[in-house]
Amino acid sequence: MTNQFIHGTITTDSNDAYAVIAVYASNSHSERQILWKNIQDLAVTVNTPWAILGDFNCCRELGEKEGGTALYVTKLGDFNSMIFNAGIHDLSSVGHFYTWHNQQIYNPIHIKLDRVLVNDYWLHNFPNSYYIVEDLDCSDHSSLILIIHPSQVGFIHKRIISDNILLASDILGCFNLNAKHKFLYAKFDITKAFDMVSRDFLYKRLEAKGFPPLFIDWIKACTSNVHFSICINGVLEGYFNSTSGIRQGCPLSPYLFSIIMDGLSSLLDLATSNNALLVIKTGNYVVSHLMFADDLLVFGSATTRNAYTINYILQDFATVSGLKVNPLKSSILLSKNTPSVVDICNILNIQQSLSPIKYLGLPIFYRKLKFSDFQPLLQKITNHLEGWKAKTLSLAGRIQFIKFTISNTLAYWIRGSIIPKRCCKTIARLCYRFTFYGKINERKLTTVSWNNTCCPKINGGLGIPSIESLKHSYTCSNIWRFLNENSLLFSWWRARFRSLWKPNASKNFLYWNLMSAKAKEIQSNISFSVNANSNFSFGWDPWCGGNSLAELITCTNSNSSHSSLFDWNISQLIMNDKWHLPNGLDSNLLSLINSVNIDSHSENHLWKDKQNPNFRDFNAQFYDNMIKVPWYKFIWHKKDALRFSVYAWLAFRGGLKNADVLAVRGILVPNICCFCHRDRETITHLYFECSFTFDIAKTLFPWLHQLFMRPNIHQFYDCIWEQGFNTKIRNYYLLTASATIYFVWRARNDRLFGGIIDCNVTILSKIKKAVLYKSLTWN
Repeated sequence: MTNQFIHGTITTDSNDAYAVIAVYASNSHSERQILWKNIQDLAVTVNTPWAILGDFNCCRELGEKEGGTALYVTKLGDFNSMIFNAGIHDLSSVGHFYTWHNQQIYNPIHIKLDRVLVNDYWLHNFPNSYYIVEDLDCSDHSSLILIIHPSQVGFIHKRIISDNILLASDILGCFNLNAKHKFLYAKFDITKAFDMVSRDFLYKRLEAKGFPPLFIDWIKACTSNVHFSICINGVLEGYFNSTSGIRQGCPLSPYLFSIIMDGLSSLLDLATSNNALLVIKTGNYVVSHLMFADDLLVFGSATTRNAYTINYILQDFATVSGLKVNPLKSSILLSKNTPSVVDICNILNIQQSLSPIKYLGLPIFYRKLKFSDFQPLLQKITNHLEGWKAKTLSLAGRIQFIKFTISNTLAYWIRGSIIPKRCCKTIARLCYRFTFYGKINERKLTTVSWNNTCCPKINGGLGIPSIESLKHSYTCSNIWRFLNENSLLFSWWRARFRSLWKPNASKNFLYWNLMSAKAKEIQSNISFSVNANSNFSFGWDPWCGGNSLAELITCTNSNSSHSSLFDWNISQLIMNDKWHLPNGLDSNLLSLINSVNIDSHSENHLWKDKQNPNFRDFNAQFYDNMIKVPWYKFIWHKKDALRFSVYAWLAFRGGLKNADVLAVRGILVPNICCFCHRDRETITHLYFECSFTFDIAKTLFPWLHQLFMRPNIHQFYDCIWEQGFNTKIRNYYLLTASATIYFVWRARNDRLFGGIIDCNVTILSKIKKAVLYKSLTWN
């Protein structure tokens, strides 16, 4: 924080983190130069989505001011040079163009002083974000409201990118199940999709979809009246129009592009319905293709006839839309021993791949993925941990880096694949070494296990999610969605596997096996609701008092005579909100089924009595059986400072490498306390049975004078908690206690290894100064 900006990090409930700078630039040109340099220096340290917003007291172009004294190009150049050197970009905006007004009638001045700048990470994660410039209200500046639209996952609300990956992987798993059936899996990449699309085709698609003429005219105005400039020496020069394409970064563009690509879907569906395109099916459910932005997957029988059909459709679509396939970025997978492989590849003008291909960033293939297939993940994590930015981080900074940057990378892979155990162990080892040593290639003494580190703070950890907890939580999330949604992925799974609780066949999809096993594990946490439109399996799903009919029906004639009903939907046995059951069922079973209430409204499943569980609820369930530590509330509170709290955590966990801890591990060092020079150095002695450290504590916590005996670390914190302070005062003293542990430990290391001997007055001064700076930010 400086007098011109505040820099911080915002974290969402889903553990996504992004950096934000709130700017209030000085009126002085020389002081703004300092601000520009500060932003450039920060830019090289940020590797998360980053937004810089506020009043920059400067413009980028001469046309951003109307009225008053003319702008100077040199001052604009300084601002533009900073933006260029920092690698940031102007975010798209809607609303007013000018953001400041002098509020004078006879000599009005309008100028664009406020804006939002973002980095490449921001544009990658929030490609459809923009900000709104609102009306002037209580200030002479317009407010800026930053909007983040749903991500580009099909550009549809509640559509998740991992669904496409899982479905593509599942379909690939069907490729070699039957030697008689041969399939193709073609991955096409569209060349410069947003830039090359025909606007006339877009307008025709809007008209075909039934959009009103007025709305189509608005879209024409938004897409046609777009001007571009060229940046020369940091200054934008000139304007020119475009004749094709839709603007990337515009919040409308992804939705317009989905309407355009819907035309290709219509052609593929028409060919499928006419049997011109023979596609993959399971039961009565058919999937011909998957789309995500400009990535297109087409599935079908591996025949030259299908290849000609696909090629004709793509060429026909390219003619009308301007979107052509890039053969260099396209590839095809074929079932084993497929005839006419060369002919199929030549017709489609793409190459066959004999190894896993990358789809939406993850490897997929028709066989089980090997450890070597996850080298891109290991390399990405290694690059993150070995990067020079990471090397400059403190212990607290490294913890945050693992908790957000690395965990988010892992989360994406976990949601779309099953990471091998060997790979998980390698990642855990790299993260452990980085967190506690700062280097991933060095092996040093371990004092706290990684399993004890990667658990919630209430359970004695640092709140870093483990790979197993992420896998559990995302699997539970998919199970919950499977029970409540009808997306393409879940419809395919229902057609293929029917129920999560149905006994699995030997050749099922690996991720489905994982979900099925997890569903049985968490079954007791789910309360099921039944209505006339339920997709539940009559025999396999545990909708009947928490059990399935397959479990309730014993191996009798009743089981054999009604086993054909097991795959039926419950909805087939409900009419007018009443049960209509077949004859011959056991009377006890009939009574049990009739006791199940049929909800006349929508289904209302509950997770531990909660209707809409989230990731945090699933993660908490993973640690249900883990013991809660009583001391977590001492070091983790709303006003804690991670820099200090992590050392207090190490003290409670026995992770500080004092003489006593080293001796247990066979490392013998001088074990006399370096402060009092009398007693053996242990954690209990250091905090606070030592006369030197206890004198420091008594100065900071006056009530300790009343104690007859010196407290250990547990008694020390308990004493603060028992004073009966209000929350704010209690948090102040808890922060002071953690800061005391931190600075005492530093003073101990300085004496032993640095030759620096601080007296208790110096240590007290450091503690008070650090706590003061931290508490000044409290409301």
